[in-house]
Amino acid sequence: MESKRKAKIIYLDSVDSTNTYLKNMALNGAENGTAVIALKQTAGRGRTGNSFVSDEGGLYLSVLIDTHCLEIPETTALTSCTAVAVAHALKDAVGITPGIKWVNDMILNEKKLGGILVEAGRIADGRIPYVVAGIGINVNQGRFPETIAGMAASIRRETGEKYPVDAVSGAIIARMDELITNISSNNLGGYLKEYRELCVTVGRTVVFERNGQIITAEAKKITEDYGLLVTYRDGTEEILRCGDVHVRGLEGYV
Repeated sequence: MESKRKAKIIYLDSVDSTNTYLKNMALNGAENGTAVIALKQTAGRGRTGNSFVSDEGGLYLSVLIDTHCLEIPETTALTSCTAVAVAHALKDAVGITPGIKWVNDMILNEKKLGGILVEAGRIADGRIPYVVAGIGINVNQGRFPETIAGMAASIRRETGEKYPVDAVSGAIIARMDELITNISSNNLGGYLKEYRELCVTVGRTVVFERNGQIITAEAKKITEDYGLLVTYRDGTEEILRCGDVHVRGLEGYV
């Protein structure tokens, strides 16, 4: 998929966080679709404030998305929509289709290939004016720190081949441009179906922590607003929201 974009793409050798860099640009009037790509992040972060290992060999990319046309609740779907866009982009660029671990992790061979962090601008006039979608993908790393080596994947490690990072970033930007177009035309309905098809969490036993307690549940389905419906051992159900908990598999990362 080719992108006929007009917005800037900024390339950096190293940055603390592409999201932080782009959020500062947004405050100074950066154009919808502006993208920042770095070879390395020194302070990469994931959802719930966790650090994100961002060594050379990976792709670290953030895209600015104008969300004036969305109601505030609708913006919460953009993490999931971005995950779908990234999954399609990786198929476009390298021929693999990763799964999605609810809510924002890209999964390949039961390991984490990358993650997505969508951060919103300050509410103004009852709307969120923009979000910054941060995307980190492990492309050509040959090894990982010992603390994450057992649960981290890279395209190179899983396929045995090195791929040009530029080709991966170009495919992702093209799919993000498509997402931006769909946002402006209120055409996001198809993303839910695709997210459900790609989600590897549903049908598994998951665990999460709440108020210091470890809780086990069965993941049943993705709801219409991208929540995760779970069933507890006593038969009761609950819809988990992306801001509430971080789920993982009972015996592994997924």
